[in-house]
Amino acid sequence: MPKKPTSPGFLRNPEELVAIVFSCIIALSMAALLCTIIYNNHLYNLQLKAYQASLDTYKNSVTPYKKRITTYLRGIDSSYPILQNGDVTVNVKIKVERDKNARTVGDQLGFYFSVNNKQVKNNQSTAINIVDENILTTRITEHDPSSNDVGESTSSEFITILDLQKGFSVEQTITLREFHGSMRGNTDIYHVTYNFTIPESNRLTYEQIVNLPLHPTMPIKPTPSDTDVSFIQAFNNSILIRLVFIIIVLITIGIIYHQHQITKRDYEKKLHLYYEQLHEYEVRKKQLETAKIEFQKSKSLKG
Repeated sequence: MPKKPTSPGFLRNPEELVAIVFSCIIALSMAALLCTIIYNNHLYNLQLKAYQASLDTYKNSVTPYKKRITTYLRGIDSSYPILQNGDVTVNVKIKVERDKNARTVGDQLGFYFSVNNKQVKNNQSTAINIVDENILTTRITEHDPSSNDVGESTSSEFITILDLQKGFSVEQTITLREFHGSMRGNTDIYHVTYNFTIPESNRLTYEQIVNLPLHPTMPIKPTPSDTDVSFIQAFNNSILIRLVFIIIVLITIGIIYHQHQITKRDYEKKLHLYYEQLHEYEVRKKQLETAKIEFQKSKSLKG
């Protein structure tokens, strides 16, 4: 006798229930992640556009500021050491300190210091721009017979006339690695500090500082991490995110329902086959019973 197939019964089959729950969890998690990424990317693009607008405003204000600050400082003193491009003559002191916890790579060291691509030495005059960025580069070379080991650090700094009034310092950390010789594998660390000051004779008084033209503010470029928000925040703050999330949920439900319909149709096919087999079984059973009766009759007649 054929075996009747088990009805899938929506959400009645434990295996199907577990599969549906698991699929829902994955789908909702992926939907939340996708919506969060979309929203964060949207916020970042908005901040990036605002940054570009601020940067354009800054660039447009640099040239007028150069003229104002130059006119103002020369109005105080016609010999004030400032050039039309915004360069100011300053004193620079350079201090080098080795990290005591580092492992030495040798003592045959060469030091190179530069400000705006011009080599400088400790306790000498140099030019600092009070409008545009200043590039500071430090390079330390450990001289080896076969191959030199080099460590370098470069930084960009915006320095105002007020920074120079009180003294402006920049610190760099240079890492030097030994790749050859008996000290191979050692890493040495140096801390280099640049200190810039205006000569005492050219420092401004309080009254002069009060009337100093305001330095334009350089905008800070945003990073993607600046706009990171959670899914809950994205869901609460954006109608579009809510709409996308709901659409993904509905699609998930539709896929699950479609899968159930496929399972249901498969069950109906098996059920139809079962009834066909059952019908054939009943017919065959009746044929056997009829044959059995006929056999018994013929046997009794012979007896």
